Amino acid sequence: METIQRQSGGVRRVFHRSLLAVALVAASFGVSLTAASPAQAASTTMCSTSSVPAGWLVTEVQTNAGAICGPYLFFRITNDLRNGMYMCSVTQPPAGWVVTEVQRNAGAICGPYLFFRITSDLRNGMYMCSVTQPPAGWVVTEVQTNAGAICGPYLFYRISRLA
Repeated sequence: METIQRQSGGVRRVFHRSLLAVALVAASFGVSLTAASPAQAASTTMCSTSSVPAGWLVTEVQTNAGAICGPYLFFRITNDLRNGMYMCSVTQPPAGWVVTEVQRNAGAICGPYLFFRITSDLRNGMYMCSVTQPPAGWVVTEVQTNAGAICGPYLFYRISRLA
């Protein structure tokens, strides 16, 4: 038993030394053996002089930010997407996301833009606003034209997943 434990300890030491040697050789070539960290969700602000980066949504628009952005609008943006969150209609929701509510009188939050509620949690028979199209594999099964209280100027679609 004692002999097996000594051999096991020796094997472990050789293995650890081999790993250390590989790491040192890799480092000498500028290669990192650490795992890449996942992208971090973030929020920040920007002026409307540049485009909103891909994957980011505008969640607030200020029209009176002259001291910060001069004659341009001031945007609060995020890449932290959550089902049921609200966004301003400066950009479209990402692919696979749909608008489920549109508010026209959101001037305090979105300035001159509409206020969208979005989700990617799609279910058979759910309703969405026609500002976005159903994602691939989904079809419109009902259209309502009197949905102004929910979808503002857009139609109200009922959608279902294709079998």
